[in-house]
Amino acid sequence: MDPRNPLGAAIAFNGTFNVQVESDYTITQRKAIICRDSRIDGLEFTELNTKRTILADDFVTGNGIYQGIGLGYASFQPESNGKKRPLLIWLHGAGEGGDDPIIAISGNKVVNLISDAIQDYFDGSYVLAPQAPTMWMDDGTGEYNKDGSSMYVESLRTLIEEYVAAHDDIDRTRIYIGGCSNGGFMTLKMIIAYPSIFAAAFPICEALNDDFITENDIERIKNVPIWFTHAVSDPIVDVHKHSEATYKRLINSGAEDVHFSCFHSVTDRTGMYVKEDRTPYEYNGHFSWIPALNNECILDYNNKPVYLDGEPVTLFKWLSKQRCKQLKHT
Repeated sequence: MDPRNPLGAAIAFNGTFNVQVESDYTITQRKAIICRDSRIDGLEFTELNTKRTILADDFVTGNGIYQGIGLGYASFQPESNGKKRPLLIWLHGAGEGGDDPIIAISGNKVVNLISDAIQDYFDGSYVLAPQAPTMWMDDGTGEYNKDGSSMYVESLRTLIEEYVAAHDDIDRTRIYIGGCSNGGFMTLKMIIAYPSIFAAAFPICEALNDDFITENDIERIKNVPIWFTHAVSDPIVDVHKHSEATYKRLINSGAEDVHFSCFHSVTDRTGMYVKEDRTPYEYNGHFSWIPALNNECILDYNNKPVYLDGEPVTLFKWLSKQRCKQLKHT
């Protein structure tokens, strides 16, 4: 979809959450199609006969009560090949809460996690996208927390554990967790609470203010491989008070496998969308999930490539190589 003209969007923000919309189009042929022996013109289409959502249709949805709290989820299961498979967990932003799990994978390009380009790194991976009925930053009052707490930590852990238990070919040493904004907040909350069950984390424009992260929290997660993504131009979540501050504390604590792709701004890299001066279209700076989910995170905080085993890697190639060094159940 052209970001400059959202008229054709399949979802829309209703003031609280993104929701699916039913579009009503009339498509009119404006130019004749010249064939070898005929001419086609004057066509008009007013009825929708088939609806298909590419990649999103490959997810199934479910819901349950976990620790007394209702959560929904969308999930993808790769074809069985007789091997253990990793699990990628995606945590949505504030706009993707509610009771329609498809929104949790549609508000951003989460479906790219099941594209061949990403799946090939993992030799096929499960994907689980839980959905909170409110937002991950809800402290139990229905409002945003004021102390960095979340009512969903234990219930989300239970959902994950039950999903893994129901799929015995999931490799417990390769469970990865990430998300954007509210979901980045929750990513950090989960690895702080349960650092030994996640092989690595990829928080994007994460919204856990560094003031709410204790020194003990830093000690708990400094050995968890983490790749942060954020943009300096983010007008919603201040990079300096969130990702950057926490990244620096982790590095200073001795963390050896923590990285940070810090973009100046978020711009179109496809060449399809440009401004009037023909320079790349610039998105809202909060949208750093765009380069992350497009697997365009390559450079570290020092503006040099991230290396693994002597070669430069992208975010998802790096992620696919991570394993829990010492699996424990907490």
